[in-house]
Amino acid sequence: GAAPQVAVTKVADGVWDLDVVRGNPLAALGASGGAAIEFADHLVMFEPYGSEAQTLARIDAANRLVPGKAVTAIIVSHHHDDHAAGLRAAVSRGLRIIAHRRTRALFEEWVSRPAVHFPDALARNPRPLDFLPVDEHLVLEDSMRRLDVYHAVGDLHMSDAVIAYLPKEQIIMEGDFTDEN
Repeated sequence: GAAPQVAVTKVADGVWDLDVVRGNPLAALGASGGAAIEFADHLVMFEPYGSEAQTLARIDAANRLVPGKAVTAIIVSHHHDDHAAGLRAAVSRGLRIIAHRRTRALFEEWVSRPAVHFPDALARNPRPLDFLPVDEHLVLEDSMRRLDVYHAVGDLHMSDAVIAYLPKEQIIMEGDFTDEN
């Protein structure tokens, strides 16, 4: 079918929310995407959320935001399938995966398994996992922006999770810490 539609909302200068809006029952709950963050020469996304098609549509939408800049990395908050389902799609595009160190073995297994019966983007465009581990704190910084990625300690829902924080903009990105009631 057609690629999912992505709604792009500017959150701050150089920060956009990318939400999949068509064919996603979670979109009404605000659980259909994540941020794209601009750096001096590239973009970083938060979460390969949803399906392969949704992740690829979000990557493509992000790549159209700033001429000459493309997504080079995706931060994965945790290993649950709704938050990491697009991981293989992201790897198929050659993107670096940023996540807690203890998720590496799991993600390596996901990437190494063949998709023989239902070839996905990674089966069609095989690439190795490019993994940047987060221990307690990782700083992504250049002349334009600083993004802090922290290990989330003690959460009962998500082991080995990370959150991301833009200090200048005072924006926090997280996977499943909060719940709207």
